[in-house]
Amino acid sequence: MNRLKSDQKTKIERLFNQYVDPKDKVGEKRMGPHGINRLLTDLGYEATDRRVLVLAWKFTAQTQCEFSLDEWVKGMTALQADTVQNLRQRIDSINSGLESDKAKFHELYLFAFNYAKSAACRNLDLETAICCWDVLFGQRSTIMTQWIDFLWAQENAAASRLAQNVGASNAKQFKSVWISRDTWNLFWDFILLSKPDLSDYDDEGAWPVLIDQFVDYCRENLNYPKPGNASNDQQMETPSYY
Repeated sequence: MNRLKSDQKTKIERLFNQYVDPKDKVGEKRMGPHGINRLLTDLGYEATDRRVLVLAWKFTAQTQCEFSLDEWVKGMTALQADTVQNLRQRIDSINSGLESDKAKFHELYLFAFNYAKSAACRNLDLETAICCWDVLFGQRSTIMTQWIDFLWAQENAAASRLAQNVGASNAKQFKSVWISRDTWNLFWDFILLSKPDLSDYDDEGAWPVLIDQFVDYCRENLNYPKPGNASNDQQMETPSYY
């Protein structure tokens, strides 16, 4: 049994070394961006495929576009994979199961925040957050589209105000709208559990300010029902994330 485990570990490490590229210069026993790109090509995954995020999650990766040897060995062992072919089978199966397993999908969602943000930042920049939501949830629903439009409107308005003080070229160097961990975490409940017309939104609840502002924006500008005025007959798109 010990010999079998040792042989399997050797096979897994040998596979890892096939994707270690000296051009990456990410340190000893680490797979970097060039190697990751070759791995994704062999797996048949595009960089924006949710399965790439699932792979990083299952390997408990700490850095984007990098795997340490330890992360690789532990991840492959946990998945009971020792070839690219059966790695893809495991990842594909896990990804498909997320549609019916909200708890697992939630774990992936929470993982994405730390994985995507810069190590030097506490929050996610707006563009990265939007990319992550698109990867996680796929085709945008009406409410998701409106949320993203609202965030960009906030960013652009802040940039315009800043440009008046420091000039347009200097203003482009600053980002005004950031997604905090609290906003990221609670947005899961907001986007998946709220009614399509937000008529069940609790104004007294402990929602992040940014989500409060978005709901106010929807009520004032998009004809969403205000508290006490929700119509049971109003038909709106039902979210289809599950």
